[in-house]
This record gives sequence, structure tokens and C-alpha cells, in this order.
Amino acid sequence: MARWLTDYARMAEVAARKGFAERDLAELFGLSIDEWRAWVAKRPDLAKALARGRGDADTRAERMLLARALGLTCTETTIKTAPVRGEDGAVTEEVRERRVVRKRLPPDFQALKLWLSRRRPDLWGDGGDDDPMNALSEEDIDARIRELEHQLGG
Repeated sequence: MARWLTDYARMAEVAARKGFAERDLAELFGLSIDEWRAWVAKRPDLAKALARGRGDADTRAERMLLARALGLTCTETTIKTAPVRGEDGAVTEEVRERRVVRKRLPPDFQALKLWLSRRRPDLWGDGGDDDPMNALSEEDIDARIRELEHQLGG
């Protein structure tokens, strides 16, 4: 088994925040999955670091799901390049044009339905035949989206 270093807990936290699964973490540290689990069981600082990292990742995912549900503005950068031969004969790519465009992505109905069915199952159901969402018109859904945006300060 590899030797424990004090920086490993912090490294594991960062990796967990980036979405590393348990097998990925074991591989990162050069351990088998069983050795990794033994480390986590023996080291409370490592277990806490993993919990923090995973909690941060979950929070980010929740924020992005909500943003996608309500619609969001994003920035898209496109770069056009052309090959250029240098004095030494080597060919490299040179940036000819860089374009930055802000795009508005509309609300995503599936993301909205998932968010609401998990957060307010009493009002929004789980998608079954008795799901209240099935009876809503597009106008009703748009009105509820506007109401949520207003409540969230958007």
C-alpha cells in the first residue's frame, strides 16, 4: 500500500469536487479499490475531505440544473485559425479570428420537471399518470417558470 502524505486529503477533496468516482480516486493515488477503501476507513480527515468535495460537486450540479431549468445566458467563444510556416519551416496554427457571443438558452422543460418533481413532489408529482404536470398547458408552464424566476430574483 502507498504511503500516506498529508496533502492527500486535500488532493482527494479537489478530485471529488471535480466528480471523480471512487475507482478514479483509487487510480489517482495508485491504489486498488480495496486499498482505497481501507484508507478512507482509517483516515477520518480523508473521509471528511471527500464528503466536502462531493457536497460541493452536488451543490454545483443542483445550481446548474436549476439554471438550465429556468434558462440561462452563456458565453460561447469560437476561434478560427490558419496554418503558418515559421522561419524554421515548422507549421503552427495562428489565431486569425476570435469571436465571443453571448447566447440565451431557453428554459429546459425536462430540467424544470426534474427539479420541481424532486423539490416539491406534493405539487409536481413524479411523472406518473396522476402527475399534475401532465394537465398543464404550455402557457401554464410558462407562467410557473416566470413565477419561479420572480421568486428567485431573476
